[in-house]
Formats: sequence, C-alpha cells, structure tokens
Amino acid sequence: MKRFATIVACFLLGVATTVAQDSTLHAQPESDTVVVTAQRALDFGARQTHRVREMEDVFSRDFRSVRQLPSVHISQTGSQQTSFSVRNSPAHHSSVVILGLPLNSSLRGASNLAVIPLADVASVTRVTGLSTGSARSISGSLQLDVQPLDNHFAAEMGAGIGSFGTKTLAARGGMPVDSSIGVGASYSWHQSEGNFGFVDSRGNDVERIGNNSESHQIGFLMQGKAVDWYSAVTDSRGGSPRSAVSQFGVVEQASLNQFVALTVARWHGEVGGGLLVGSVGAYREEQRFHDPAAAFGGGDGYEEEYRELRISGNVEYFVSLSNQSLLSAIVYGAREAAESVGGSISGQPVRFVSTAELQYSHVFEDGVLSGGSVTAELGVMTNSLFRPLPVGGIGYDMKLSRSVSIGAVWRIAARWPSLNELYFLNFGNTELKPEISHQWELVGEYLAGDVAVSTTFYSAWLTDMISAAPSGAASITALNFHSVHRYGLEAEFAYCVDEFSLEATATISDSEIATPGSINKGNSTPYSPKFAAVVAASYHLPWAVLGTDVSYTGERFALAGNTAGSALSAYSVVDVRIKRAFEVSETTKAHVLVSLRNSFDVQYEHILGYPMPGRSVTLGVQLDLH
Repeated sequence: MKRFATIVACFLLGVATTVAQDSTLHAQPESDTVVVTAQRALDFGARQTHRVREMEDVFSRDFRSVRQLPSVHISQTGSQQTSFSVRNSPAHHSSVVILGLPLNSSLRGASNLAVIPLADVASVTRVTGLSTGSARSISGSLQLDVQPLDNHFAAEMGAGIGSFGTKTLAARGGMPVDSSIGVGASYSWHQSEGNFGFVDSRGNDVERIGNNSESHQIGFLMQGKAVDWYSAVTDSRGGSPRSAVSQFGVVEQASLNQFVALTVARWHGEVGGGLLVGSVGAYREEQRFHDPAAAFGGGDGYEEEYRELRISGNVEYFVSLSNQSLLSAIVYGAREAAESVGGSISGQPVRFVSTAELQYSHVFEDGVLSGGSVTAELGVMTNSLFRPLPVGGIGYDMKLSRSVSIGAVWRIAARWPSLNELYFLNFGNTELKPEISHQWELVGEYLAGDVAVSTTFYSAWLTDMISAAPSGAASITALNFHSVHRYGLEAEFAYCVDEFSLEATATISDSEIATPGSINKGNSTPYSPKFAAVVAASYHLPWAVLGTDVSYTGERFALAGNTAGSALSAYSVVDVRIKRAFEVSETTKAHVLVSLRNSFDVQYEHILGYPMPGRSVTLGVQLDLH
C-alpha cells in the first residue's frame, strides 16, 4: 500500500529505473505541474520489493530468493523453465513486466523467468491490487527493475562452479557516453549436467535424471534522461528432469531447445502540463520440443516446434488537476501471432488485444477523511476474437498514525484464453470465454524504527476458469469448467538492527473449487498449498556476511480430484551461504561466495514428475571494477 503524496519535480520511469539519484544518469524533469508518487502514480494494495541476491541467483540461474515475497511460488521444470505463481493461482494468471510491457508467452499465457538475464535484474516487486495495467493480470504481477547504470565506468565479472556439473560465467559492464546517456551490456553462460538420484512421489527410484543443459544470454541497456532501451537474447538447449517412466520401464529424457529475443524502449516527456510515458517492444520465442517417451512402442517419439511473436506498446499520461488530485490515462495494445511446425497449432492464429484505463486519485487533507486518499479506475479490455470486457476498481488508504496505515481495494480483472487454449490440436477450444475475477483485499502496515510488519487479507472469486476436461475416449479439451474461490492471509515481518537482519513471510490460504454440482467442489485447485513460509536472516561479521533461508511448503495436489496418488508431500528446504569481500585495489573489489542449497538433501518436487536437486554446493568469485 502506497500513500498518494504530493511530490513535485519527481517522475517515474516504471519498472526499469528508480527515481533519479546523483549516482545515476537520470535527471529530474523541470516542470512543477506534474504530480506523481515516488514509486508509482497509482498503487493501492499489497506491494513488496525484494532485491535479487546477485551472485547467488546469477550463478544458479534462478529466481530462488524471490520466494521471500509473500504468496509467490517459484516452480522449475528444468533449468530452462522457471515459472512463478501468486496466491495459489496458475502461472498464466500472473504477469512479468519490464519497462512497462508484459513478457508472458502468447501461446502458454505464462512467463518463463529463465529467459531474463539475471545479471541485469536489480530487484523484483510483487504488485497486487490497483496499479497500472493490473486489469490484465488476475492474481498480480512481478515487476523487474533493471540494474541502473552509474555515471562512471563500472564492470562486474564472475564465475561459479557447483554440484551436478554446474558451471556459470557472468559479466556486466556500463559506461557513460556523455553527460546524459549511458550504455551497458551483459553476458552469461550456464551449463549443467544435472544428474542426481531421486525417489519421486510415486515411489519410482530414478537413479539418473537427465537435465543436461547449456544456455547463453546477452543483454544490452541504454539509459538516458528521456529514453531507456533494453534488449536481451537467450539461447538454451538441453534436457528436462522428467521422471516419467515409459512403458518399457526406462526413464526417458525430454529435450527442449529454446530461443527468446526481446527488446523494449521506454521514453517520457512533458506534454500539455502533464507527463507522458510510452513503451514499445517486441517479444520473439521459438521452442523445439522432443519427447522420446511419447513413442508408445514405435518411432522417435513426439516432436514439435513452436514460434510466436508479439509486438506491443503502452502509453501512460499523468496530469495534475490540483495539488490534491491526479488523473491518468493508460492505453495498451499488442499484436500476437503464433505458428507450429508439426501441426499442433491449428493454422497460424493472429489476434489484437488492447486495454484502455482511466484512473483518478485524490488526497484528502481536511475533514473526516483527512490523511487518506482514494483511487478509482475504469477501463475496458478488447480482443479481436471476443467482445469487450469492462474492468476497474476502487481503493482507499489512510494513515492512522505515524506508524500505522490501512487500506482496502476492490477490483474486477480478466484474462483472455491463451492461443494454446484456443487452437492447440485436440485440446484447444475456440468457444472459450474469458476468465473474470472479482476480488478485494485489506492491507495493514506498521513501520516503526527497525521493525516493519504488514498483513494482507484477500478474497477473489474467479468465474469461467479454463480447465482441461475429458472429451471422448482418449482426449481432453479446454473448457470454462470451474468457479474458484481463492482467499488467504499474508503476513510479512522485517527487523534490522546494526549488523543483523531478519525477514519472514507466511501465507495461510486456500483455492477452493466452487463449481456447483462438481464432484470436486470443495477440493483445492492443483498446486495450492494451504500454508507456506520463508524465514531469511543475515549477519555481517567483520570478515564475512553469513546468511540462511528456511522455506516451508505445505502439502498440495497435482489434480483437482485431490487423490492420494496426486499428492505432493510438504517439504522444508534450508539454504546457507557465506560471502566475503576483498579490496584488491582502489578500483577493484573481489567477492567470494560459498552457497549450500538444500542442506539436508530433501527430495521434493515443485511440479509432479519434475524432481528438484538434492544437496548442492556453489562456489563463486566476482570482481567489481570501478
């Protein structure tokens, strides 16, 4: 929950940059008529930011530490596929946003965090409630902040080795071109053999799970006073740690080759006494998948190649109506196209989607509501394949004292069916309807000295949820089959004093099937733990920094029937790390990292059939040049 404050001569560049500081290349606009907030013009609801642990996450090529955000679950089906979900929802109900544009796949609807070079990411913010573009995300979004460039030359180079044949190289550097523009580039290489023993939830003793993979990632960033431009390319290939056993009793290894290229440019300028912020970008993804276990007694198995391209743009205009009121208009549009080689996608579908939103916010300085602010949003989502949908919401927050704030949000959000759900062979259904969510949340915050506490209670009713349902004797199809009620309580605690810091998050929640007459009514939706918690602590010693994370995920089910055979056991994972910095020279600093993950060698699965590694050790070395 963010207060709507009157801040003059302060502006936003969205998720890619922070407010202008002396150490960066960004400058503040000169206009005294633009009124925005320090982080986001309109944010009502729960908002938590987590700074990525650069060395640990980059060397492991995952977003593991992001699980410290409340109700955020990171799932991996191989080193090339890392998805996330918010509040026990499927991955395609949330979005990843960078420089104002979403990175979700048009085919799958979900985002793959593994295609984002972690060397370029400074922090990750989870946003729920009302925010720019929130109508397009049913459960919330992760906004990625790109590493800001310094106003002088700086470079980082690192290398890491670890268990299961893991090897990583990463480098990033940047320099100013002149007083107003800087450029930067990054490169990372990751290789993993990923062979480890595992006993899966069905009791299969899988001795060697193939996850041999290799990836190359390149990033480019330009930052200026009026324009930011970011591009990234990921080329990865290898296996998937799938524990499925073929009819011959042999564990087969599926392979996936993946190429992703994205480019986003964002600019801002003062127009008509207001602030205009625009983004334009393109997202290209190619995948080639081969599954030998699908041979069913003959042939080379199943092979498919997919391609998709999305060209999108977003324009936001903020104008101050008075010292207490702000009006903003947001328009988003995209052209989405896909095709397959092998015939699994019917034809070459193309569609156009757009969202138009109008938001008004007002601060109350006098009267009964003094110290509070209210925001109202009204919008419409359009799709060339469907009728327009109304979206919107209203939010109110109030500061009860210097330390305590409360807020409430109600909104309507929607999701269009993905192209796979519409057109995938023997599964897609062109008669699908969009999913609609009516939701509200109550937020409370306490901030005093070294202690911060926040709680959020949320409730969301989802209608026309798209699910796989039997169709004929040997196939399934996508149907608007379920109604779902998601609700829960999120709690976050942070304490920092001297050299010690402690963060803890806990979520008590459920995601119940509420479809009248369904045999699964009252059951939990797939992969919905009723309790999850993470505790992270660090201590700065004179010679090193010690840290540990302890995470717990409760029991969940892989199927809506909640059968015993689809149950995934609860698990706890303990990670330990130690990091030390050395002054090599006046311009060079060295860092050494030793990380022990899954310290007690717990055998667990994020997704049924995709076991996660056991105990692993990573050793990393990084040089910072300034």
